[in-house]
Amino acid sequence: MIRKPHYIAALVMTAWLCSAPMAMAQSFDGSWHGQITCAKLSFTKGTQKVAMTMTVSGGQATYSRQVYNKDNTAVVGTEEGSGPVASDGAIKLTATWKSAKADPKYTYTASYGGTMTGNAAHLRGTQVWTYEGKSEDRACSIALSK
Repeated sequence: MIRKPHYIAALVMTAWLCSAPMAMAQSFDGSWHGQITCAKLSFTKGTQKVAMTMTVSGGQATYSRQVYNKDNTAVVGTEEGSGPVASDGAIKLTATWKSAKADPKYTYTASYGGTMTGNAAHLRGTQVWTYEGKSEDRACSIALSK
């Protein structure tokens, strides 16, 4: 015969063990804010540091940030991208941006990857710029918090 206190303890332990994987799984869903820092291009005045926002929902991230002119004095567009977020926090984002003119002088593709842990996300990546028939890579880093 099983004693009542032992039976209750066994039930509590079983419930706790069954719920442990769910408690350990981390949700990255929510709003994230921070900054993207990108290296100087040959045609720009310096590095670019711009505010960035990202929303994660159901394993998918979307983000946006302003794009500035070569002097970093005026906004010329918005980079908007997206990508998957794995359950372990691995994240990959991609975007394509073109200047607003009918025949854009500047375009780039962006690819960033990194990890999300707790309330922090750190990514690195590259923007591949095309301008005046030339191509140039630009290294970027992203730091976000929830």
